[in-house]
Amino acid sequence: HCCVTQVFVLTVEVARDNRENVCCNIVLLFLRLAGIVLVVLLWFNPACDDDLLLRQTLAAFFPVFASGSRFNQEQLGGILLPALTTVWQAPDTSPLALINVTDMAQFLVEFTDHRQLQDKSVNADMQECTVHEEIAVKVANKLLTEDEDIDERTLCRVLSLLCLTSSSSVTE
Repeated sequence: HCCVTQVFVLTVEVARDNRENVCCNIVLLFLRLAGIVLVVLLWFNPACDDDLLLRQTLAAFFPVFASGSRFNQEQLGGILLPALTTVWQAPDTSPLALINVTDMAQFLVEFTDHRQLQDKSVNADMQECTVHEEIAVKVANKLLTEDEDIDERTLCRVLSLLCLTSSSSVTE
């Protein structure tokens, strides 16, 4: 009984540690996504135009980050609508209200193009949707809502910029 009890206690402790790790990873993922939105907003914030070091750092970061993996592109694609909504809802007194949303949307679309990935083997097997196809579904769904805070013109522009492949199927 003693050995069984010790194994059980050890198993419970390992399971608890793994659950805590999973929770920590989920929190880190959430913070990372929120951080990416903030970094994109910093890049386009006119109040940061004079910060040369920040601009140079971000100019080097985004191409490397976006071309590094599909996961990174999915993160950038996932923040497109939240970033646009943040700007659309910014008070007139906020520097965010001065951000050119079309430029920001075009920037995110460019860096989520599967053709920009460093690992070209990802492009060879296009059985799953590309990030652009996922964005297209989200943007189309957003256009179908009766949300007063959206700029339909910008969203239509996003749709026109996306590189959609004919080989994959979007089922949503």
